[in-house]
Amino acid sequence: PSGKMLRGNKQFSQIWRYPTESFENYAAFREGKGFHPDGRRIQSGEWPLERALRSGEQVHNEEIEIVRGDNTRATIEVSAGPIRDAAGNSIAAVVMLDDVTERKQAEEQIRFQARLLETVGQAVIASDVEGHITYWNQASEELFGWSRDEVQGKDVMEIMPTDASYAPSVDIMELVRSGQQWRGETEVRHRKGHNVPLLTVLSPVMDERGQVVGIIGTSTDLTERKRREEGQRLLAEAGAALASSLDYTTTLESVARLAVPTLADWCSVDILGEDGTLQRLAVTHQDPAKVQWAYELHRRYPPDPDSPVGVANVLRTGRSELIEEIKDELLVEVVKDSELLQIARDLGLRSSMNVPLVARGRILGVLSFLSAESGRIYNNQDLELAEELARRAGLAMDNALLYQEAQQAREVAEVANRSKDEFLATLSHELRTPLTAMVGWTDLMRNKMLTPEQQERALEVIARSTRTQTQLIEDLLDVSRIITGKLRIRMQRVPLGSIVEAAVETVRPAAEAKKLKLHCGMTEQDLYVAGDESRLQQIVWNLMANAVKFTPPDGVVEVTLSAINDQACLQVRDNGRGIAAEFLPHVFDRFRQADSSSTRNYGGLGLGLSIVRHLVEMHGGNATVQSEGEGQGALFTITLPLLQNGATAALSSPAPNKETTGKVTEQVPENTPAAAPIIRNALSHLAPRVESRLTGIKILVVEDNDDTRDFLSVTLNREAAVVQAAASAREAMERLRNWQPDVLVCDIGMPETDGYEFIQQVRALPPLQGGAVSAIALTAFARKEDRARSLTAGFQEHLAKPVQIEKLVAAIQQLVSNS
Repeated sequence: PSGKMLRGNKQFSQIWRYPTESFENYAAFREGKGFHPDGRRIQSGEWPLERALRSGEQVHNEEIEIVRGDNTRATIEVSAGPIRDAAGNSIAAVVMLDDVTERKQAEEQIRFQARLLETVGQAVIASDVEGHITYWNQASEELFGWSRDEVQGKDVMEIMPTDASYAPSVDIMELVRSGQQWRGETEVRHRKGHNVPLLTVLSPVMDERGQVVGIIGTSTDLTERKRREEGQRLLAEAGAALASSLDYTTTLESVARLAVPTLADWCSVDILGEDGTLQRLAVTHQDPAKVQWAYELHRRYPPDPDSPVGVANVLRTGRSELIEEIKDELLVEVVKDSELLQIARDLGLRSSMNVPLVARGRILGVLSFLSAESGRIYNNQDLELAEELARRAGLAMDNALLYQEAQQAREVAEVANRSKDEFLATLSHELRTPLTAMVGWTDLMRNKMLTPEQQERALEVIARSTRTQTQLIEDLLDVSRIITGKLRIRMQRVPLGSIVEAAVETVRPAAEAKKLKLHCGMTEQDLYVAGDESRLQQIVWNLMANAVKFTPPDGVVEVTLSAINDQACLQVRDNGRGIAAEFLPHVFDRFRQADSSSTRNYGGLGLGLSIVRHLVEMHGGNATVQSEGEGQGALFTITLPLLQNGATAALSSPAPNKETTGKVTEQVPENTPAAAPIIRNALSHLAPRVESRLTGIKILVVEDNDDTRDFLSVTLNREAAVVQAAASAREAMERLRNWQPDVLVCDIGMPETDGYEFIQQVRALPPLQGGAVSAIALTAFARKEDRARSLTAGFQEHLAKPVQIEKLVAAIQQLVSNS
């Protein structure tokens, strides 16, 4: 208690690095001969020995930082306790010191190394020599999916299977246990089931005697490198496949096969047909049975065109779609059919990518990738690869289509050239044949080489040949007038029954000469049409002459005239040679004949029926033909608008036709106000009007220019469309909240919100609120890249200003028919 040191062994002096005699007086030691690490003087009651001596406290293994006599730092572990007499009084105290400085430094080094291993990007795993895991860093948890607590003490082979597909193998582990290092590429099964490619180094851990006491392994994830290598290989193989054929169907199927299993477990290709419908071109999977099942599933459950995700969404937006993880909530939201939902769940779909096939700003289709069995989770790098693959496929598809178009154009040109050559040969034949007789008989007559009877016969031949030549020339002139738009008709009130009767009597001699039965039936006599009497006669005569011409002897030609609603219906039926199915669409084509060979049985230039169709259309009517095939006869039907009883009209007009249109003048007799409505009704059938092609179609015009907006509104209204107009994108969005149009016609350059941003806002709306509405960009931005930007933004069509109204109407009709 007085502070005098009774005894200290030599280890005490060695630890403290003071001579023992320096501690004769504890008070002196306490007051300054031992120093605190932070430089301050030691306080009363701070040392375990003092506490044990004064208070009788027992101190066990207390660590204290000190500064030793040589000014070095140290860590000591202290235990202290009192020595008591028989009465229990503290008469002395004892302290035991253990220098743990080196141990603490080693522990800190271990902690530092552990922290270091936690910060490296590699997975670090340590095990004892038997393979039981003793260390597992954070990177290992992330790479393999197992937590540190789950693997501690377990056999490394249990966590990482050693079958033929995975490593490290038993042989490799034995190699490392023998003291050798192993380095190589391997694959390990992730906890979730997919494989992880690794670059692994396994090293032995040895003790001071050189004995292997453990194994430490480091692994680097090669997934991204492998994906890049596989992606480059896929692109190379796909490039070769795409260049191998100009049949885009074959090449796209090849691309889909190459994508499995390198990039996907499932791959499909959907393309837009010429009619705008979606066609599934290919589905691939490693199991052929599943491929057939997928086609059947697609047939039973066609894609929902309004789906917010998938192929339909990509077609609407023109943008790629990446779904990193297909969660059940998404399936429930998208798949409404319960059976299909269960199928989707059973497939175990994990991730998906849908990318557009685009060429020259036009969406051609969609390339889709799905992961399932592999457990692969797609990322942005995968999407870039898929987009590059789709870009190359789209380019190849476009090249194939261009090649096909060029082939078709060449074939059309070749057909046109052949038709021209055939027509010229036919024309030469048809002109020269009657000329031969005419010139021959004329020479004989001029040389007075004929008897009176022969001279009479010669005159008949010359007259008949002259009529034939005149008809040929008239047909040629009519065709020329039609092509140049100069064929004119003079309208008046014409009794159609009389026209038909006259035509029947005209062809009767020719029919009787072939022993044909000629029947004429009219349900009503007083059927009046507005037309040119001579041209109507030409129509009926051409049809009947054609029937007589192509009906064999003892055949039947039947002509009927009737009224159907407000139309006069003329039908000419025969039981002659009929029309082959492949030629039926070309019956009314100019210069086309079913048989134009040198061995044909019938003459003529092949112009009569084309003239008939044009004349009928000029009268506001329609011409059609039906035939069951060769040898089955033919039925020609002409419909013309009927005039109201008592109506009169007189018109002189250039004819509207396929190539050109002219003005029609309405002439109303003076001082006949009561007849005016009737006459105008009759004239409505005769005027060269554009048929109301947009009847009932709801169109929202978005245009900031007042004049253009008014022009579009008036023009589309005249086409019988239901039109609303908006001067800005904001106003248009307001209208969409209360009105659902069928088509948007939208300007691009507008203040505040331009057309690109506007259509993106529209596409963000739910389908039932207008998000899927068909849209046309009508803009002065007419470059190729402007068109591409419009289509990518969400428009289905891009038209440059100034636009031909025919082109705009056709575009609207096309979009409505495809929706």
